[in-house]
Amino acid sequence: ELIENAIDAGAKNITVEIRAGGQQLIRVTDDGCGMSPEDAGIAFLRHATSKLHDEQVLEAIGTLGFRGEALASIASIAHVELKTKQPDETMGTLVQIEGAEVKKHEYCTTQDGTSISVKNLFFNVPARRNFLKSDNVEMTHVEEEFFRVALIHYDLSFTLFHNGKQIYQLPAANFKQRIIGIFGNGFRDKLYPVEQETDIMDVHGFIAKPENA
Repeated sequence: ELIENAIDAGAKNITVEIRAGGQQLIRVTDDGCGMSPEDAGIAFLRHATSKLHDEQVLEAIGTLGFRGEALASIASIAHVELKTKQPDETMGTLVQIEGAEVKKHEYCTTQDGTSISVKNLFFNVPARRNFLKSDNVEMTHVEEEFFRVALIHYDLSFTLFHNGKQIYQLPAANFKQRIIGIFGNGFRDKLYPVEQETDIMDVHGFIAKPENA
């Protein structure tokens, strides 16, 4: 959800930082359009979004989701810190929330774009926290979601850190380069382009032999 929000904000560079498989920290930082002080607070309300400008947009949704619904859920079960700044503003906005309760909402110094830190996941729902798996298993889930989004948005730059160590650095590239960046150089000669145009839809991409699935 946080990565998709960054993409919807027009980010070109997105960094994901994970600690302890996400149980201690999930931070997503982007260089997108940022939010105004008003939107930064409203974004954490349920059913709130800054992605719909008029009712006509409902007939042709071009975003990856609605910011408020995700942030409200996240903020209810974690310590959340949001820093955001619009390029044409001199100051940014800081919002700190603990278990859906706003602790701070003030001006701050920060870079253009948005950074959201989610700490101490399920701190107030210990029963739910018990369902979390080991750090390695949870990190595998994080990587799967990271790959899912980074694979199709190959024109953007993605970086993934775990416990302070850079795991992936994926610069903006073409589709084939992004596939190789994720799955390794071993796939370079195993990809076959597919392209088909019809009156209903256009299909383009790559396939590999079944033994490379």
